[in-house]
Amino acid sequence: MGPDVLTAVAGALTAVLALAFGLPQYLHVRRTGSVAGISLPSIVNSLVSTTAWLAYGVWLGDVWVALTSLVGLPTLAAAGWVALRHGASRQGLWVPALWSGLLLAALAVTPWLPTAFATVLGASVLWYVGPAAATAWRSADVSGVAAGTWLLLLVDGGVAGLY
Repeated sequence: MGPDVLTAVAGALTAVLALAFGLPQYLHVRRTGSVAGISLPSIVNSLVSTTAWLAYGVWLGDVWVALTSLVGLPTLAAAGWVALRHGASRQGLWVPALWSGLLLAALAVTPWLPTAFATVLGASVLWYVGPAAATAWRSADVSGVAAGTWLLLLVDGGVAGLY
C-alpha cells in the first residue's frame, strides 16, 4: 500500500471514530440519568478543540482533518447537552474560556510565529483529558462516566498518531 492509501485508510478510520466519540457518553447519561464524575468543562473543551481542528483542517486543505472534526461535533454537542440537561456541574467553565483564549492568542501571533497555532492546537487532547481525569479522580461516584468514551479516545489517539 502506498502512502496515499494509508493516509486515506487512517483518515477514514479517524473520521468513523470521531463520529462515535461522544456517543457512549450521550447514551450512558440518557440511559442512567447519572452525570456523576462527568466534567462539563472537559466536554466543552472538546467542542472548542474540535471546532478549532475543523477550521485548521479547512485552512490546510486537509480533507481528513476537516472531515474528522466535522463529523465529531454533533455527538460531542449531544453529550454536552444531555450532561447539562441532567444537572452536570457548571463549575470550572472558565477552563474552556481560557482554552479558547489561548487558541485565539496563538492564532493572533501566527503571522510572526507560523507554528504557534498548530503547536498550541496539538495540545488539545490535554484540555479534554485533564479536566475529565481530574473530575473523575476527585469524584466518589463516577457512575455517569462512560468507559466507552475513554476507550474510543485511546483508539482514536493511536490512529491519529499514525495519520
